[in-house]
Amino acid sequence: MLLISQFLNNIKLNRYKRSKLKKEMFLYSVCEVITIKNYMDPIQDKYNQRIFYDNNKKSGIYMLTNKINKKKYIGRAIDLNKRINRYFQESYLNNKKYRNYYIVKAIKKYGITNFIISILEYTNNSRLELIKREQYYIDNLNPEYNILRKAGNSLGYKHSLETKLKISLINKGRKLNLEAKKRISFGLKMSSLVGHKHRLATKLKLSKIAKERNFHPKEGLEIIVKDMTTGFIKEYKSIREAARDLKADTRSIRSRIPNKKGKYIKPRNPIKNILFRNKYLICLTDKK
Repeated sequence: MLLISQFLNNIKLNRYKRSKLKKEMFLYSVCEVITIKNYMDPIQDKYNQRIFYDNNKKSGIYMLTNKINKKKYIGRAIDLNKRINRYFQESYLNNKKYRNYYIVKAIKKYGITNFIISILEYTNNSRLELIKREQYYIDNLNPEYNILRKAGNSLGYKHSLETKLKISLINKGRKLNLEAKKRISFGLKMSSLVGHKHRLATKLKLSKIAKERNFHPKEGLEIIVKDMTTGFIKEYKSIREAARDLKADTRSIRSRIPNKKGKYIKPRNPIKNILFRNKYLICLTDKK
């Protein structure tokens, strides 16, 4: 990209010829920016398929310029034809995800007919290349409709207090679907914390905290544990107490306790034997 003023400064011309050349060049430019293609009447250019034939399956940087207030918007697209066509679609302009974008609000206010659509340059379909070129134009043209000053991310942008409250209200009581849960699960599995092991000093600290923890005073389930090899029977006031004595996980013990209907609580992993450690039979005590 080259600004007209920069281009004219690089060539030696007298004042009259410089002014004449500037006027001629402006016919092929918008707002002092040399462009590859301009669509002065977007509705007509879409109707006669000029936008389609020029940009179908082409990657590059485009610009929207408001004819009334001269404000600009810079964008990038892997398929320019598809991206430009979005601004003609009511479904896109009214979509909850996009309707608060400044450029979308401007198009809804002024109408697409009051915008000039320009192609600044064509590039390869590399995302990194597109972001790099988009950032170049944002830095040089300072487009008013681009709130985010960093191409490709929202770095540096801060929500207002009112927006934060709205986001908070929307997210309250929100339930994730199965696909979203799978993505979160996959992200956690790929975390750098997977496979992390605590140092001995940390383990001792955690152990001390656990021993000093005050458990909830609520009474637990009273159970009986019978050793089937020796016939020894022992009663426990709670599952947690039995787990501490047997040095086991509470879920492993709870999953082997039948309920009133005789069914076992579904554990995380399938149980191959109802006997815990192949010798302990666990059941609830009969409360008097």
